Order: sequence, then structure tokens, then C-alpha cells
Amino acid sequence: MAVLPEGISYVTRLRCFAAALLVLSLPLLLVDSLGSLAVVLVVLGVAVAPYMISVFTLAERMTPPRRTGAAMTLLAATTGIGYALGSTVAGQLADRGGHTQAYAVTVAAGVLATVLMLVAARSLRAGEGGRGIDRVVGALGAAPGRRPSRMLRRRRGARESTSTGSADDVVHSS
Repeated sequence: MAVLPEGISYVTRLRCFAAALLVLSLPLLLVDSLGSLAVVLVVLGVAVAPYMISVFTLAERMTPPRRTGAAMTLLAATTGIGYALGSTVAGQLADRGGHTQAYAVTVAAGVLATVLMLVAARSLRAGEGGRGIDRVVGALGAAPGRRPSRMLRRRRGARESTSTGSADDVVHSS
């Protein structure tokens, strides 16, 4: 997302790209040839990567460093499950009523993404940039709203000790 200024929050990006997914998927309902399908998919694809990058980046920023791997695994798994469910439903609809009904699944996913972003925007905004981990930070002994120095060092490349896996076992690399 190097093209967008850092000043644009990831929540705002998610809202915009979710809306783009919805708007850019609508032409799928009008597709009547492989040529037009190819054009619509190329244009729709422009919004997919930025949306996913924003989702994963926001998740990384909202989770404590020790939980980032679990958060990324959960997101990757649910992405795969979403693809599997979507293709299953779309396949059934295609068998029953043709390609237009199958493409409606993609439009429905765009609607769902947009509605979720509109509903969750306030909660996500509160958690963006690490502010959502104030409870965790407080539990580690730092003042709310401020990351402990160990977390900052880890973000800059320090490694956690593999012996116990706790935040207290940070090893500095020289």
C-alpha cells in the first residue's frame, strides 16, 4: 500500500476497499461472455489485494506481538474457509440457475464486507495503531496508551527467547 499516504488509516482503507469490492463486483451480474467476464474480473481484482493487505495489516497492528502469528493464522484459515464456502454455494447456484446466480455470491460477499466495515469501524478505529491492546499493555506493567519498551524493541527486530516464549525473555540482537 505504498501508494497511499500513511495518514490514511487502515480502517478508512478497509471501508473504501470493501465498498470497491461491492461496486466492482456488480458488473458480474451483467456478464454475458468470457471476454466481458475477463474484463470485469481484472477490474474487480484491483480491489481484492488492497482489501486483504489492509485486513492483515490492521490485524497485525491490533494484536500483541506474541499473538500476531495466531492472528495471521486465523485470518489465513478463515480466508480459505470463505473461498471454500463461496465456491460451494456458487457452484450449486450455477448448477441450478446459471452463471448470474453464481456471481451473485461474489456480490453478496461484497455486501457483507461493506456492512461489516460500517458496523465494526468504531471498534476497529479504537484498536488501530496498537491502541486496542491497552489492556494487554496495562497487564504488562506499562501505562495505558503507551507500548512497553520491550514491545517496541521487538517491533524493531529483537527476538523472543524460545525457551519460555514469554515477553520477559526478549533477547536483543546486536
